[in-house]
Amino acid sequence: MRLKRLGSVFAASVVAFSSILSVFVLPAASAVVNTCTWTGATDLNFSTVTNWSNCGGTAPQAGDNLAFDVTGVVASTTLNNDIVGLNVGTVAVQGTAPSFGLVYKITGNSLTINGGVTDTIYPIVFDVNVTLGADQSFTVADNEVTFGDNAMAHTFDTAGHTLTLNDGAGACGTGFAFYSSLVGSGPLAISGGNSVSLNTDSPNYSGAIAVNSGALFANSSQALGNVSGGTTVSSGAALDFGFTSDTTYAEPLTLAGSGTYFGGLGVGDPVTDPGRCIGGGNPSTTVLTATLSGPIVLTANTTVGTDSIHNVKLTGALSGNFTISVLPGNDGSLIVNASSNTSATPNGSSQAPAVTNTYSDSQPGQAIFVGTNVTAIVDGARGDTSVSKGGTLMGTGTVGILTVDAGGILAPGHSPGCMNSGNFTLVGTYQVQIGGTTACTEYDQMKVTGTVTLNDSGVPPVAGTLDVSRFNGFKPSKGQTFTIIDNDAADAVTGTFANLPEGATFTVDGYVFAISYKGGDGNDVVLTVQNVPATPNTGFGLVAAHPGVTLGLTILLAGSIFGIAQRTRKQTVQSRR
Repeated sequence: MRLKRLGSVFAASVVAFSSILSVFVLPAASAVVNTCTWTGATDLNFSTVTNWSNCGGTAPQAGDNLAFDVTGVVASTTLNNDIVGLNVGTVAVQGTAPSFGLVYKITGNSLTINGGVTDTIYPIVFDVNVTLGADQSFTVADNEVTFGDNAMAHTFDTAGHTLTLNDGAGACGTGFAFYSSLVGSGPLAISGGNSVSLNTDSPNYSGAIAVNSGALFANSSQALGNVSGGTTVSSGAALDFGFTSDTTYAEPLTLAGSGTYFGGLGVGDPVTDPGRCIGGGNPSTTVLTATLSGPIVLTANTTVGTDSIHNVKLTGALSGNFTISVLPGNDGSLIVNASSNTSATPNGSSQAPAVTNTYSDSQPGQAIFVGTNVTAIVDGARGDTSVSKGGTLMGTGTVGILTVDAGGILAPGHSPGCMNSGNFTLVGTYQVQIGGTTACTEYDQMKVTGTVTLNDSGVPPVAGTLDVSRFNGFKPSKGQTFTIIDNDAADAVTGTFANLPEGATFTVDGYVFAISYKGGDGNDVVLTVQNVPATPNTGFGLVAAHPGVTLGLTILLAGSIFGIAQRTRKQTVQSRR
C-alpha cells in the first residue's frame, strides 16, 4: 500500500513538474508565419499552391505575409483572391521596376490586413473589400497604391483601427488613391511629402482625419466621411477640395497654419513652395464655388487657394482669433458668410493681396510660379518659370524654360536690364523700356538660349503683346536699332507679336519704329527707328539762316523804340508846362 502511495505521489510530481516546465521553460508550439511570394507559375488564383514560393508548401494561410515581386513581369496582371476570409500580416510590392505602369490588380474575395502595406517600386490595385485587423501604417515611395476601382464599388473598413498613410511619392504624384468607400470609426493620419486622394462619398465613415503633412484631396462632397469625425490640417499641410460643379462640404474643419491650402485646384503654396504641382480643375470658364457649411476653427492664420473659376465660400460657424485669406498669387475669391463669426476675419469677399518675392541666390533646380498680384524679381538663378494672369516677372537673373501666359507681364531688369532664359514662350505682355542704345544698361533685352515662341498653340493662335516705352527722357535718332530679343543659334522665331508682322511699324511718343524677327544675326527681334518727331517751327530757324533779315528786324525794332521814347519825352515836357 505504501509503495502504491509513493507511486501515486511520484506520478503526480511528474505531472506537476511537466506543467511547470510547460509554463516557465518550454515555449508553446506556434504556427509558422511565412512570407508567401507570388510567382504566378500556374494560373492567377491565390488558392493554387504552385503560384507561391516560400509559403510552406501551401497557399497563404492566416497570418502569412504576402509579397508581390514585379521583377521580370512583362504585362499588367489581374490576380484572383479565391480564398475566403484571407487574413494576412504584411503586404509588400518589391523588385526591379518593369517598363510600364500598373503591374498587379487584386480582385476576388475580401482581404483583412494586419501588418501594413509597403510599396517601394510600382503601382498595385486592391480591387476588393479591405478590412484593417490592427493599427498599422501603409507606406509608398514614388508610386501609387489604389483601393477600389472606378467601375466597381468596394469598401475600406478601418474597423476602429488607426491607419497612418506615409506617402513618399515624388512631386505631382499620388501615393494613395481611394475609390473604395471608407467605413468604420478608425482615425486616418496623412503624412509624407505628397498626396492622398479620397474619390468617393463615405457616408458611413465616422473617423477623425489628420493631415499632418503632404496633401489630402477630397474629391467628392462626402469624401471625408460624415460630420461626426472632423478633419484637422496642420501647418504646412494641404487639404484640397476637388470639384467640377458647385459643391457643398459639411465636414467640420480645424485649420492650423499659414501653409494650409485648400480650394478647387492644385496643392501646396505656389509662392513659398513653388516646387509643388499645380494642375487639374474644370476646363470650362464657368465660375464654380465650393461651399464649406461645417464649423471651421482657426488655430493659426490660414490661406485659401482659389483660381479664376474656383471660389471658396464659408457659411458655417467660423471661430478662432486668427485670419483666413486668399493665398497670394491666386486669382479667385474667398466669400465669408459665416452663420456665426468670432474669428479675426470679418464677413465679406476678399482676394489675394499684392506681394513681391525676390530670388537673389542660385537655385536653378527650383521652379517658380508667378500668380496674380505677385511680382517675382529674379536676380539669381531659378528653374522653369511660369507667369500667369496678373503676375509680373522682373530682374537680371537666369531662369529655365520661361512661359508668360495671357495676362502675365515680363519686364526684364530694373528699369532697364536683361534677363536670361531657356525656351521662351510669350502669350502675355513683354514690356520694353528704351533709355539709350546699350542693351542691359540702357534698354531691356531677353537673352534666350533655346526657342522663341510669341504665341500659344490655339487655333487660331493667340499672340503675345509688345509694350515699348521711352525711359528717362531718351530721344532716339533715326536709324538706331535695339535688339529686344537676342535669340541664340540659328532657330527662327515662331510667331509674331499681336498686330506686328515682319516689317510692321508702330509709334511711341511720335517716334516710329519698325520691327523685324530676322534682325541681328538673322533670328533676333530688332526694333529700328524709322522717323523721329519733327522739330516745332518757332521762327528762330528762319532768323538764324538769314543774317540780313536779322539786321533789318533789329533796325526796325530800334527805330520803334526810339520813336516811342521821343513821344514819351514830348508828352512829359508838355505836362510840366
